[in-house]
Amino acid sequence: MEVYDEIMSLNDDAKVAYLQAFTKLAHADGVFDAKEKKFIENMAKDYMLPKKRLPEVFNASDDNVIAAVKNIKSRRAALELIKDLCFLGYADKDLSEKELVFIGKIGEAMGVDPAKVEEISDWVVEKMILTEKARIIFDEV
Repeated sequence: MEVYDEIMSLNDDAKVAYLQAFTKLAHADGVFDAKEKKFIENMAKDYMLPKKRLPEVFNASDDNVIAAVKNIKSRRAALELIKDLCFLGYADKDLSEKELVFIGKIGEAMGVDPAKVEEISDWVVEKMILTEKARIIFDEV
């Protein structure tokens, strides 16, 4: 099953939880701008989440998000969420301690071993390094 199909097979509560985790991590740096909000709104649209559920996505507390991700029963979707959160966290080239702790709590809530979270994080870093190296090699800088 493709990753997108796996996420699409989640129920709406699990999709809300997935997007809540994204929203909370985007807030971790203290800034949540219109561009970030639009990105998450577009994800919700792509995942066919009813528009009426968006307030839940944007207004959840950290504790509510951690409780909500327990609705993600698919291991593959849980691992994808960890991967996506790592990519988001590293988007500014630096995963802060606050972001790292949050990702760890999300993983723990979904039953993902901390060693697996670290493995995924390391893979994300390697992928980002290789992507940047490819840009340099192919004169795309």
